[in-house]
Amino acid sequence: MIYSSNFDGVGATAKLGDKVTLNGAYGYMTAGRFAKTSKADNGDVGLINARVAVNDRFSFGGMFAHVGTTNVRMGNGKKNNEFDNVYGFNAKYNVGKFGIDGEWVKASGLSDSDVWNVGVKWGDYKINKKNSWDIRLDYFDQAKNAPVFKTQKYESNDLLKKTRYEGYKAWQLGASYAPEKNIGINAYYGFHAKTQDGNRVNDYYRADLNFKF
Repeated sequence: MIYSSNFDGVGATAKLGDKVTLNGAYGYMTAGRFAKTSKADNGDVGLINARVAVNDRFSFGGMFAHVGTTNVRMGNGKKNNEFDNVYGFNAKYNVGKFGIDGEWVKASGLSDSDVWNVGVKWGDYKINKKNSWDIRLDYFDQAKNAPVFKTQKYESNDLLKKTRYEGYKAWQLGASYAPEKNIGINAYYGFHAKTQDGNRVNDYYRADLNFKF
């Protein structure tokens, strides 16, 4: 939810039995605002994720990250070294084609730094399954100092065009479809978007085409 793009580094994944999955990564964020920063000025990031699959329907997990000391300024006006440690929790429940999930993340170095979302979906989209599809409805709530580095799930404070840093909340409707095996089409529409202070933010839409090799 807080960063879903290019990463230059190393990672490892381990499974503890059939239910627990651990993964860790160390390196540098390289997309968005970080793409314009030299590696010498781009602080390193360490990340640990854990996920527990309670059964075939329910899973939950947590994450902890420590961001480096670079002075890259985020869309909310904060520099990423102000976030210090970033931690969060998530959960997911599925039954048949129906699913509900949620996530909450916070930065330890700043107040008013929570960001969370809840979403529901219907369908069984898998990019490697021809004619599979799903539709989603998400709600996002981002405090003004939330540690959102770059995300493709929804639009954030960057929509404010650097004019004010008041956080962000919005609904997002999404749909995915695989017309052929390993080809995916995704579309998103964000609406009823506004800042935490109630100022209106423009609706947005986006579509992408993905190939799996």
